[in-house]
Amino acid sequence: MNTTLYYRMFIFIFLSFLTINICIDYYLYVISLLVLKITNSYIESKFKELLPVDKKAVLITGCDTGFGHFIAIRLAKDGFIVFAGVLDINGKGANKLKDRKLPNLHLIQLDVTQSVEIQDAVDHVQKIGEGLWGVINNAGFGIPGDIEFCLLDHYRKCQEVNLNGQIAIVKAFLPMIRKSKGRIVNVSSVAGRFSWPGLSNYNITKHGVETLTDSLRLEMAKFGVGVSIIEPGAFSHATGFASDEVCKRLKKHVDDMWNASTPEMKETYGEKYPYLMYQIF
Repeated sequence: MNTTLYYRMFIFIFLSFLTINICIDYYLYVISLLVLKITNSYIESKFKELLPVDKKAVLITGCDTGFGHFIAIRLAKDGFIVFAGVLDINGKGANKLKDRKLPNLHLIQLDVTQSVEIQDAVDHVQKIGEGLWGVINNAGFGIPGDIEFCLLDHYRKCQEVNLNGQIAIVKAFLPMIRKSKGRIVNVSSVAGRFSWPGLSNYNITKHGVETLTDSLRLEMAKFGVGVSIIEPGAFSHATGFASDEVCKRLKKHVDDMWNASTPEMKETYGEKYPYLMYQIF
């Protein structure tokens, strides 16, 4: 048991005692808690055990914006060799990564729905010659709308990126990950664990990622490969999920839904209804 775990246990006991005695010397406990928080930050930074980098290489998808963009920068600064897959190698997000001028950050044109680009990414990683220790399957998007309004093409597009894209990336890079006994991190969502009206398109794919990851974890255990899942909540500002660009695209999707609706649907729901989600975004 390491030092930080002991300290966390101590904080848990303290908080339990605080709850029981909340009415006794209230201010003393609050001050003590602040002191514990400050000392905990110091102890965690001083004694926390980090994995050695040792030029480990990590491939990340969906680095144009959001989590992928920020984790690419973070890992590159920490000393990892980072292969940052972007949807548009000449786009705004890619240019921001280029401007960082990090020598161990390699940008790759990588649309996870295109098998040719996936194979090119595999060839590029192999050409660098450092192998591959990790994959972060982050690329994803959603098209909100009721089941009756969402077009089948919308379901297909979302599944191609969020689910089939992750499967394609795993299959392409798994031989290298097995060889290095590395790890795979699949980015899902809390939406993969519960259903919500107007989000079936997204829910379906993220629930698929949950089951995919659980199966992969069991299959890879015998090889010493770690498989993890990340389930973010609502981080719209951090991910660009409600950016101007996304909202513009969403408006087009909603227009398509409305134009494809039957007269009966239009009469039943009214024109304002399918645009409610767009207004929220």
